[in-house]
Amino acid sequence: MFEQLSMIAKSIGNPHRLAIMEALLEGEKTVDRLAEQTGLTIGNTSQHLQQLKQAGLVQFRKDGKHSFYRVGEGPIGPLLNALQAFSDFRLRQFAPDSNRTNVQIESVGREELIARIKSKDVLLLDVRPETEYALGCLPGAINIPIDELQDRIGQLPKSVEVVAYCRGPLCSFSKEATAALRMGGFKARCFEESVPLWQAAGLPIDQAA
Repeated sequence: MFEQLSMIAKSIGNPHRLAIMEALLEGEKTVDRLAEQTGLTIGNTSQHLQQLKQAGLVQFRKDGKHSFYRVGEGPIGPLLNALQAFSDFRLRQFAPDSNRTNVQIESVGREELIARIKSKDVLLLDVRPETEYALGCLPGAINIPIDELQDRIGQLPKSVEVVAYCRGPLCSFSKEATAALRMGGFKARCFEESVPLWQAAGLPIDQAA
């Protein structure tokens, strides 16, 4: 059992492989697309994928000349969520004076968010890059990429709560956006699930215009 746990830990104990896992939480991707998104060479990306595949963390399928990768079966999302939660705990312990930890960042759960979307009393803010937003978003979400938020924050209303979301448990964009919004006087929380996780739960998504 410990050997199995050690193999899994070694497989994800690399920043590049974690970046690949984060990218795959958004949905199925080719090696070329993963290399582009993570800033790695195609050769390095393939090597990392093979290690993740051996640990059962990713799966792939062939379609002609292309190989498509996706996250493996099992509670991989909760596993990465736990890593992020522990990382945030350590940050709060050892960086109590940082700007990020000075602002209280609260999250919203899935069931509450579903109810809020139905009652139309929340503004969903997708802070991923526009290319990712165009592939699908949470119902009614608007897109302001994280690197544009400071310049465009005045476009958002302060009369309604803003819920920011990004790529999922390993992505910090939604927390950074929530901190910026709260410092700007907005009522804001973050949603830590990704669009693919939302869709995998049988919930609807919108196709961006």
